[in-house]
Amino acid sequence: FCCGDASGVLLPQEKRWLQAELHQNGEDAGTARVHFSEKTETMMYASRPVGAECFEEATPAYRIMTLPEANRVSAEDAIAVANKASRILEKGLASASAGSWDQARRELKCVLQDLEASSEHWEDGTSRSQLVASGKCLVVLRLRGLCAEAMAGMAECSLKGETPPNGMAALTFAEQALKKDPTCLEALLQKGLALLELGRP
Repeated sequence: FCCGDASGVLLPQEKRWLQAELHQNGEDAGTARVHFSEKTETMMYASRPVGAECFEEATPAYRIMTLPEANRVSAEDAIAVANKASRILEKGLASASAGSWDQARRELKCVLQDLEASSEHWEDGTSRSQLVASGKCLVVLRLRGLCAEAMAGMAECSLKGETPPNGMAALTFAEQALKKDPTCLEALLQKGLALLELGRP
């Protein structure tokens, strides 16, 4: 453990705190305690000056992740988001196939909300750049594809689950889906059906 010119040996303490007796230029420099959370990448630090009975109030400090660590965390998070979205999307599409349109809408909206909350992984942003730079392009493409499929599902709900069919809403969803993934066949189909409903070529 190092703190300026002071250094000491970290010793295990209760509640995962590590304690070090600090020395500076060969003299006692007090005591330090450190607690690090791997989950939040947060470190709490508290010190007790020489002669003091109690430790000062713990204060947070932050460790900057290395690029490989950041890439690994981004990839793991993105894969977890994709897996969750895929499970809910499957339920939503099954509900749509069964004609349970309200249930399908709820499930598809959950997919879109989760993906929107995690858009840094697949829209432009630092996390997306890290994924691409580390060769995880397929994760980005999968997330964009899941978003497109969910939007295409919402388009179908607008056409088949509403009376009368809401062609304009369906067209909007289909076009948004194609912006995310131009190769989404379901989105292309729903766009065509929406245009037919609206009487447009």
